[in-house]
Amino acid sequence: MNEILENFPKKNCVLKEKDAGILLYQMDSIKLMDILIEKFPEGVFDMIFADPPYFLSNGGITCYAGKMAKVDKG
Repeated sequence: MNEILENFPKKNCVLKEKDAGILLYQMDSIKLMDILIEKFPEGVFDMIFADPPYFLSNGGITCYAGKMAKVDKG
């Protein structure tokens, strides 16, 4: 596991927990995924989690209690 972690990009990595195999990056998630798929075309991931915002809060909609609801925040 550690040898795989050593091959991950170091730029923008804000947390590296080698024992748990966890890396946390602060950057554009699409750009990071492009970098990772280029380095690891066969994949080595258990999970990729991308934290919003996805610009859904201005004029966006969601499903709440089975009904369409606005998510305007401002």
